[in-house]
Amino acid sequence: MRRQLLLPKWEMRSTTTHLGAKLSGCVVVTLLTAWVTLSLGQDASKLQDLASTCTDGDPFSDWKIAYDACSFSGVTCANGAVTDVVASGLNLGGCQIPTTWRSGSGSPGLEHLTRLSFTNCVNFEVTGALAALDYLVELDLTGTQGSLSAVLMAFAQMTSVVTLRMPDMQFTGPLPPELTSLSALRELRLGGNMLTGSIPVGFSALNSLAVLDLHGNQDMCGPIPTGLKACQELNYTGTHIAVYLQQYHWEPPRPTTSIVEPGPHRSPARHHPRPNRHHPRLARHHPHPARHHP
Repeated sequence: MRRQLLLPKWEMRSTTTHLGAKLSGCVVVTLLTAWVTLSLGQDASKLQDLASTCTDGDPFSDWKIAYDACSFSGVTCANGAVTDVVASGLNLGGCQIPTTWRSGSGSPGLEHLTRLSFTNCVNFEVTGALAALDYLVELDLTGTQGSLSAVLMAFAQMTSVVTLRMPDMQFTGPLPPELTSLSALRELRLGGNMLTGSIPVGFSALNSLAVLDLHGNQDMCGPIPTGLKACQELNYTGTHIAVYLQQYHWEPPRPTTSIVEPGPHRSPARHHPRPNRHHPRLARHHPHPARHHP
């Protein structure tokens, strides 16, 4: 009888525990959903900050009418956060990276953004705010034209960057040695700028650097640091670096004596000095055969 009386109490405790587990699971799911919604809402607000700065036309018009950042054109999300922003062929007149994108100052910024690509755009102003996005892994401005108010040295802040493509952006002055602090850098494209001087020796310490494109920087000169010779792609055409290499014999010098290339069935010809028959020490001795007289 006692066992029968206790059984319902045990069943009640089991049911209560099961309901508690379900309620806890629902609370966790609800909290995660709320966090993702809040995160996407914050990211959407920060992307809209960029759209609101544009004065020539309205290149990001669809960003202003939606709340879900993942639905914006050119935007990719992962785990409830914006990771990629890609735009191509747009008029970005007046568009500037807003301060809300930066990390620090009590705001996380777009801290999950790893790729920013504005290619073949016009009227884009490259500012120090762009260089301050230290969480970017890839920055691609290939084919984009506009104005420049940031110095190349400012991009040394991008300590996470792996790919940095900024050709034809009118950068001037020497290649900053501060860029050697970008230890993760694998690809650096700065062709078509107006850089001067030589490649900093410290670039040889960038062990991950596989691509270095400096073509068209007419006033660059000097040697190539030893470590960079192992780059998979090293482009310095249109610079004076090639002239320096030839002048200081960085390329193998041409032979000063004529060499006969060996044929398929002929060994290389050897050069023997022809003796001077009129010199007593160099004249050959030709003994006459002995004559036999009867």
